[in-house]
Amino acid sequence: MKATLLDRLMPAADHRESHSIQVAAPPDQVWDALRRVTFRDVPLARVLMVLRDLPARLGGGAGGRLPLDEPLLDVFRELGFITVAEEPGLALAMGAVAQFWRASPARPPRFQSGADLLLFDEPGYAKAVMSFEIAPAAGGSVLMTETRVQSTDAASRRRFRRYWLLIRPGSGLIRRVLLRAIGRRAVHQH
Repeated sequence: MKATLLDRLMPAADHRESHSIQVAAPPDQVWDALRRVTFRDVPLARVLMVLRDLPARLGGGAGGRLPLDEPLLDVFRELGFITVAEEPGLALAMGAVAQFWRASPARPPRFQSGADLLLFDEPGYAKAVMSFEIAPAAGGSVLMTETRVQSTDAASRRRFRRYWLLIRPGSGLIRRVLLRAIGRRAVHQH
């Protein structure tokens, strides 16, 4: 089996999840669709994101509207994700460090590079890296997404494990729906 981008970037992870689909479009169209997909393309993700933010909103936290027509990759960047690695047309990995288990997660300072994020080890946080990889296949392409999470200490590992048990089903569902939305956009945009 071919090594994935995350095999190279984060080989030791506490939690992993991956999903893939066949897309009846060439890799360049899939790459373009990945860069253009929006929340409008993924209604279920909008619902689940609103539910995820509900505790913070009920506690008086800021709750903004989701930017429906902004590319999701840009939204991820606004949420604190940075590009960890990119092989244009083939693979993209984005990551963030946070206390994901908290309703209003404290975030460390922004990182200057993906390498800084991967090296971060201050106790009390988890590092999450998600990737998208595209490979040519008979009749089009294979599009894969993978997420890996690594906690910075034992207490954070326990906290994230409880959080992961709660959100993993919705998280996996969002990724599968997102892959299908990217696939639809790739097939229908050209």
